[in-house]
Amino acid sequence: AAETVCQGPGIEDYNVLDHLSQLVNKSLVVVDANKSTETRYRLLETVRQYAREKLTEASEGMVLRKHHFQYFFDLTERVKPGLRGPRQVTLLDELERELDNLRVALEWSLAYGLELGLQLASELRWFWYLRNHWREGVDWLERLLAREIGIHVSDPQLARTLLLRPKALNTNAFLTGMLGDFQKAMALAEESLTFYETFRIPTDEVTADSFHLCGTYVLASGDINRAKELAEKSLMLYQVSGNKFGIAEVQMNILTVIAFYMGDYETAHALSESALVIRQELGDRDGIAVTMFSGAGVAFSRGDYDRAKKLYEAALSIFREVRNEYAAGLSLGSLGVTFLFQGDEAQAHELFTQVVGLAREIGNSTLKFGVVFWLALELHQRRQYQKFARINGVIESSEFGMAFMYFVLPVVQAAFREYLVSTREALGEDVFTEAQAAGRAMSMDEAIAYALNGDQGTGVGIGD
Repeated sequence: AAETVCQGPGIEDYNVLDHLSQLVNKSLVVVDANKSTETRYRLLETVRQYAREKLTEASEGMVLRKHHFQYFFDLTERVKPGLRGPRQVTLLDELERELDNLRVALEWSLAYGLELGLQLASELRWFWYLRNHWREGVDWLERLLAREIGIHVSDPQLARTLLLRPKALNTNAFLTGMLGDFQKAMALAEESLTFYETFRIPTDEVTADSFHLCGTYVLASGDINRAKELAEKSLMLYQVSGNKFGIAEVQMNILTVIAFYMGDYETAHALSESALVIRQELGDRDGIAVTMFSGAGVAFSRGDYDRAKKLYEAALSIFREVRNEYAAGLSLGSLGVTFLFQGDEAQAHELFTQVVGLAREIGNSTLKFGVVFWLALELHQRRQYQKFARINGVIESSEFGMAFMYFVLPVVQAAFREYLVSTREALGEDVFTEAQAAGRAMSMDEAIAYALNGDQGTGVGIGD
C-alpha cells in the first residue's frame, strides 16, 4: 500500500520502502509485525498530526488522499468477487484489518469522490453484514446518499451514475432490514426499483436484488402470495444473468420460508438441498451454514430433534469460522430451543446464557430480542407464568420483533401462541394484563436481567 499511495514527483514506488525504513530507524514510524499477516506500519498520533499539517502546507495532501482512496477502492473491487467463495474468511479478515483505512477513504469521498464513495460503500455489502458492521454500513450509505449527485442528461457518465444510486439504496435496504427496521428497508428497496423505472434503466442484478429484498419484507408482514410473486421475478432475473448465488438466496430467504409457513417440509427440504449444492459449488462457507441451519429447521419441524441438533451444531461451527456472530447467535439459540423441546431445560438455559454474552459482545439489538424470546420460552416451560407474561410485554412492544421472528420456525411461533393462551388461563385476565403492562415499561436489558435473576435492575444485561 505504501508504495502505491506515496509515490509521486521525485519519489518512485521502489524508493518508498527505503524512505520508510529511515523513518522506522528514527522512531517516527512504528512497525507492527505479525507472523500470520504482512508487516504493517503506523504513525504515532502526534507524528501523524504533524505530518498532515506539513502535507497541507505543501499542497500535497489532496493528491495523497486521492491515491489512498484509489488503493483501497481497488482492494475492495479485487476481493469482492471472493467474499462468497472459498477464500471468504481470508478476504474478510483482510478487509477487517483495513477497516480504519476504508473509513478514511469513505470520509474523503464525501467531499471529493461521492460516486466512488457510493460504489465503495455498496461493494462492502457482505463485509458489513458478515462481520456485524451493519450500523456502520448504514451510516456511511445514508451520508453518501444524502449528498446531491448532480445528474445531467448530457453527462457522458450518466449510465454509470444512474446505476450507483439504486445499488447503494439496495445495500442500505439490506442492512437496514438486518437492523430490524423492515418498514424503512422496504421503502429503500422500492425506491431502488422506482429509480430503474423512472430512468428506464435496463434491469440487472441490482433489480433482482431489490425484488428479492421486497419479497423478504413482504413475507415478513405475512403476505405470502405477494412475496412469492416478487421472489419469482427476482429468480427469473438471476437465472437470466446466471447468478447462482442470487438463485440460492431466493430459494433460502423466501421460497423455503414460504414452504415452512405452508407446512410443506418436503419442498422446504428440496429447496434447501438445491441451495446447498449451489453453495458448495461456489465454496461459500457462510452460505453452506445457512442451508444447514434451514435443514435443521426442517428436521425440528418434523420432530427429529436429534438430527436438528446435529445440523444446528454444524452450522454454528461454520458461522464461528467465518465470524458471522449474529448467525452464530441464531444457531446457539435455536439449538437451545431444540433442547428445551426435548425437555432438557438445563442445557437450553446454558445455551441461552451463551447468547446473552455474545449479544453483549457484538451489541446487536435483534439478537438481544432473540434472547428475550428464547428466555420467555424457557420461563413457560418452568411454569413461571407471571414472569413469562411480563416478558411477553417486552416482546410485544419491541421494534425488533419482525426482524427476529422471520427466523423463528412456524412450529415454534405456534407453540408460543399456545403458551400465551395457557398463561392467560393460569393467571387470570387481570394478573396477566397487569404483568404484560409492566413488561412494556421494561427495556430488553432489564427483561433479560429479570428473566435470568428475577429483578429488573441487576444481573446480566447487554449494552448497546
